[in-house]
Amino acid sequence: MTKIAILGANGRLGRVVGKAFIDAGFDVRAVTRTGKVPAELKGATAVAGDALDRQSLINATQGVDIIFNGLN
Repeated sequence: MTKIAILGANGRLGRVVGKAFIDAGFDVRAVTRTGKVPAELKGATAVAGDALDRQSLINATQGVDIIFNGLN
């Protein structure tokens, strides 16, 4: 199964895209600053990641096939 990390999963775009990927059957990793998953992304794996910390993003996205950048 294809693994997709959604950066900015708490944002408007990240939520919509993440939900679409979940509904399509992808394994979604929701990356947020807090590591909490929005209600719309039930079924996604929650991961904390800070966009201003390179190593944090590397750790949060390790092992995924696709990274969707929904950050502003």
